[in-house]
Amino acid sequence: MAGLEGVKGYGQSYYDYGSEYEGRKFGAKVSIGAAMLHNSKQNHPVADFNTGLTIPLGERAALEADANAQIGKEVKGGGGEARFVFDANPRLSLKAGAGIHYNNFDQKVVGLEQYDFSYGNASSDDGKLYHKNEYTFSGQGVKTHKSRDVERTVYGTAGADYKVSDKFTLSGGVALGQKRYEGEQITNVENGKYTYVVKEGQEVHYDDIGVTVQQPAQTAITEKTVIETTQVSQPAFVGNVRLGASYDINKNLQAGIVGSIPLNNKSDGFVGARLTVKF
Repeated sequence: MAGLEGVKGYGQSYYDYGSEYEGRKFGAKVSIGAAMLHNSKQNHPVADFNTGLTIPLGERAALEADANAQIGKEVKGGGGEARFVFDANPRLSLKAGAGIHYNNFDQKVVGLEQYDFSYGNASSDDGKLYHKNEYTFSGQGVKTHKSRDVERTVYGTAGADYKVSDKFTLSGGVALGQKRYEGEQITNVENGKYTYVVKEGQEVHYDDIGVTVQQPAQTAITEKTVIETTQVSQPAFVGNVRLGASYDINKNLQAGIVGSIPLNNKSDGFVGARLTVKF
C-alpha cells in the first residue's frame, strides 16, 4: 500500500523486531484545548481539560484510564473512562471500555407568575372550622419555571487507532449508553396565614328553647410557607460516533482534533482541538 512503507514495522510481525521493539510502556499525559459542546438545545463553547494514564499489560496490551473536565460560561462537565487496548499489529490498536460523564447546564428563569390563593378542608358550608385537622390557608404564591439540564451518562465504547505514519494517527469508534436527563423545573412557593384547630367544636343544647347548636372550634393562626418542586426526569438511550486525528510534534508533544457525532437528538455532540503533553 502506498504511503505505508515508511511506517515502522510495516510488513513485520511483533516478533521480527528482536531487541528493537520495546513494547508497551507506562505513561501519563495532560491535555488542554477548546471545544464546542452541543446538547439538544444549543451550542456551548468550553475549555477542555484531560489527564490520563497508560498501564502496560504485557508487550501488546495496556489499560488506559482518562479523566476529563469541560468548563464553559453556561455548563460544567466532567467524567472518566477506562479502556483495554490490544495492539493487533504495529499499526492497528483495538480498544474497548466504559465510562461515565456528567454535564450541569446553568439554570435560567423562563417564567414567573404571582397569584393569590385560598384553600382548606373545612367540612361545613359556612367555612368555619369545627373538627380536628381542619384548616384554612390563604395568602400569595409565586410560581417559578426554570430551565435546568443535568445529564448523567453511563456508556460503553469500542474503537481503534490506526497509525498512518510514525507521527500521524487516526482514531474512530462508537460509544453507546444511557443518559439520565433532568429537565425543566417548576417551583411553587406559597406564603400566608394558616388557621388550624386548637380545640374541637362541640354541640351545645339549649333546653329552654329545645335547640342544639354546633359551636365552632377554637383556632389559632400562624405564618406558613409551603414549597413544592416538580421536575422532568427521564432516562434516554444515547450514542455517538467518535472520530479523531493526532500528530506527534515530538516524543513528548502531540496535537490533535477530536469529534463526537450524535446518533439521536438526546446525544451530545462535541468537536474540539487539544494539545497533549506526554510523560
